[in-house]
Amino acid sequence: MSVKKQQSEQWMRRALRLARKGEGWVSPNPMVGALLVKKNKLVASGYHHQLGDHHAEIHVLKKAGNRARGGHLFVTLEPCCHYGRTPPCTDAITRSGVAAVTVAMRDPNRRVAGKGITRLRKAGIKVQWGVLEREAQQLNEKYIKFITKKMPWVTLKAAITLDGYIAAATGKQRWISSPESREDAHQLRAQHDAILVGMGTVLKDNPQLSCRLSGRGVKPRQPIKVVLDSKLRTPLQARLLKQGKTLLFTGKGVSLRKREQLLKRGVGVESLPTRSGHIDIIALLKRLTTLEIASVLVEGGAQVYTQFLQQRCVDKVVLYVAPTLLGNGGKKKNIHVFKELGIESLEDAFTLKELSVIRCGADLCIEGYPKY
Repeated sequence: MSVKKQQSEQWMRRALRLARKGEGWVSPNPMVGALLVKKNKLVASGYHHQLGDHHAEIHVLKKAGNRARGGHLFVTLEPCCHYGRTPPCTDAITRSGVAAVTVAMRDPNRRVAGKGITRLRKAGIKVQWGVLEREAQQLNEKYIKFITKKMPWVTLKAAITLDGYIAAATGKQRWISSPESREDAHQLRAQHDAILVGMGTVLKDNPQLSCRLSGRGVKPRQPIKVVLDSKLRTPLQARLLKQGKTLLFTGKGVSLRKREQLLKRGVGVESLPTRSGHIDIIALLKRLTTLEIASVLVEGGAQVYTQFLQQRCVDKVVLYVAPTLLGNGGKKKNIHVFKELGIESLEDAFTLKELSVIRCGADLCIEGYPKY
């Protein structure tokens, strides 16, 4: 590897770390980090802080001021060239006098999609792209799917025993996972626009579905709570209704009185098509797209996991595996995480690719992408 390429990758890696600071706050926009360098020394750095705020490039150029002239800008995503929530970054870059721009990846948004790079080159700026492109794509995998497929990114998250159970039949065991896993799971919540559960989880666990991070020094972002409630059985006293935004998706013929009571409390209630008595997952995801919900964390229960997997709607799986054996139970059966899939042969099994395994306290956290 040449010295020049090595230096470019070092600067871009720093920009990618900066971009990650905007995770959860900028959606449905992408996370972007940027650095301005002169004579291989850092002049200014910045990232996209939150939706509607200045883009990373603008933060950097404002900090650099006149020092930007003749400098080299490193940015993790192709600068925008259109008016959206903010003016085009390409115009600001051109006015700044920056001599060169290195981009990690092109923006898949068809309003940009190479046009930003072309505009900078036409302005006489030297542009290179593709430095740490794969890393940049992984950083913004949620955004890429949302902008290209017009559907939210879906992460399936579950805490399970070594033999795959998510709950005992008695329901007395509250936590399967370790405190470290639960803390990590709350971080996962902060990284998504919405948390989704089925009616069984609401009735059995009465969850808050809030994001609670300890020792971070900042108030975490609270994702929207989404409940699949085809018969509108969510209790008016449910904890998830007490704070934050909640959306209940129901079928037809539900109680109008119950609907009105929920609406008066500020709860969103919408009807969607059903399949075999359950909310149609594709119709649900299309509706969430129109609400600019770019990512969804599916947290249970077993029936909901099955629906999403059977519809090939899961993009990533995160399993917190506790060093516990529960077994099938006695007369009352314990609840297996994927009991409803009904797969009878290895040929039909779901396989995870790009697997990673890390320790979370006493547990293992296994992440992977379904190979459909």
